[in-house]
Amino acid sequence: MTAKVPRKNPGTKIPPPPPLTPRVEDLNVGKEPAPTAGRPRAGSEDQPRYQQMIRGESRLRPDQVTDLAALRREVARNRRNNGERITDNTLLRLAVDLLIANAHKLVGDTEDELRVSLLDTKQNP
Repeated sequence: MTAKVPRKNPGTKIPPPPPLTPRVEDLNVGKEPAPTAGRPRAGSEDQPRYQQMIRGESRLRPDQVTDLAALRREVARNRRNNGERITDNTLLRLAVDLLIANAHKLVGDTEDELRVSLLDTKQNP
């Protein structure tokens, strides 16, 4: 076992970081959300697009996470315009939009039954 070599002090003093100042935004409990008309457009420097979205959480199966990441990489690779960043969340929002657009096809009491009713093209053209 080798002995540790003692560190040498570089001789320069690092100034302490400035003190942290807590900042908390107002809570809107029970109030209507602020209207979006006066807010900056998505992707503007004042408010990035992701900050205009409401944070949510979902539980995905491991195979869904793997397939989603592979799909994101494929979509990114096949893009012609690199303006807007495509993320896993982008694809999840598209999936939610597609689900809502096809809500009339949903029939069943379990996740598997709902999936079959949504994906069965013979029964639901």
